[in-house]
Amino acid sequence: MSMVQERTAIVTGASRGLGKELVRLLVRDTGVQRVWAIARSELRLRELRSELGEKIEIFPADLTERSAVDRLSVALQERQPQIVYLVNDAGFGKFGPSRGVAVGDVWDMVALNAGALAAVTQVCLPYIGQGGCIMNVCSIAAFHPLPYMNVYSATKVFALHYSLALRRELRQAGVNVTAVCPGWMDTAFLDRAREGVGHMVTRYAGITTPERVARKALRDARRGRSRSLCGVFSHLTFWASRLLPRSLVTRLWLMQQHLS
Repeated sequence: MSMVQERTAIVTGASRGLGKELVRLLVRDTGVQRVWAIARSELRLRELRSELGEKIEIFPADLTERSAVDRLSVALQERQPQIVYLVNDAGFGKFGPSRGVAVGDVWDMVALNAGALAAVTQVCLPYIGQGGCIMNVCSIAAFHPLPYMNVYSATKVFALHYSLALRRELRQAGVNVTAVCPGWMDTAFLDRAREGVGHMVTRYAGITTPERVARKALRDARRGRSRSLCGVFSHLTFWASRLLPRSLVTRLWLMQQHLS
C-alpha cells in the first residue's frame, strides 16, 4: 500500500516575526494538512503549537549548524511529505561599523541567511511538486550596498539572486519561487541587530508590521510572482536601485540615516 503524502508547509524562523505570521496564515489554509515550524527556540515553538493547534509540528533546530539540516533531511525521508509551501525565513542581522561586529556574528549571518536558506531548499526540493511554492525571505537590503549593514545586505543579495535563478530552473516543473523583499518591519529583529552597537542605523523609513508583509507575500506567491514588495518605500527603493547609479543610491541611504 502506498503512503499517503501529507500536504505540508515548512517554515523556518517560525517562532516570531514574519515567520510566525506566515505560520498563522498557513495553518488556516485548507490545502495544508501539516505545518512544520522550524526555529532555534523549542520553548517558543511549543507556545506556538499551544496557540495554533495540533496542525503544527515543531522542529527545534539551529540552522547555522550543518547537523540541523541533516536532521531535517532524515525527517523528510522518513515522512515523505508533499511540500506545498517552503518558507525560508530564518535569518538575522547586526548593524554598526564593520570593526565593531564580532567574527562569530559575521560567520552566523552568512551561514544562516545564505547557506541554510540554500541547504534547506536543497533537501526539500525532492518533495516539492507541481503547484508548490518556495518563498525565500530576502529584503530590500538586497537592492543596493548598505554601509553599516554590509554583511547582512550582502547575504540578502545572495538570497535574491539564488531565488530568481532557482525560479527559472523550476518553472518547467510547475514550481513557483518568490523572493519576498520587505523593508523595515517592527519585530524583534531590530532589537537583536542594534544590541551593543553605537554608531548605527536608526531611521526606519516606511516601517510596517509583519502581519501586513505576510499577507502580501502569501498572496504574491499564490499568484506566481517573482518578487513580493510591500509598501511604498519598498517599491521606491526597488525602482531607485534600477534607475539610479548604485553609488548615488548608497549616498542617499547614508544621508537618510545621517551617517554620511
